[in-house]
Amino acid sequence: GSVNLLEEVAYAQIVDGQAGWGVLTPKRLLEMVTINAAKALAVDAYVGTIEVGKKADLMVITSELADPYEAFAAARPEDVILTMVGGVVPHGDPKLVA
Repeated sequence: GSVNLLEEVAYAQIVDGQAGWGVLTPKRLLEMVTINAAKALAVDAYVGTIEVGKKADLMVITSELADPYEAFAAARPEDVILTMVGGVVPHGDPKLVA
């Protein structure tokens, strides 16, 4: 286990690959930690997707990858250039925070 979501996603990819399952696509990994987690906790009416009226904690990553799902799945903590929690930016590149 890890306290870092991105490390957990990376580990899940490793296990999926080593087991030969091949079921954890980058999109499925993102859904596992967002909407599917919210549904499992029965809070998907409030969180889990970016929609008007829902609460959201967000992160912005830097990546050379064009596919956003692949960029998420490949991201490491040092790739996070901005985080927003409840509308407040506790971490972010000063050029992005206005």
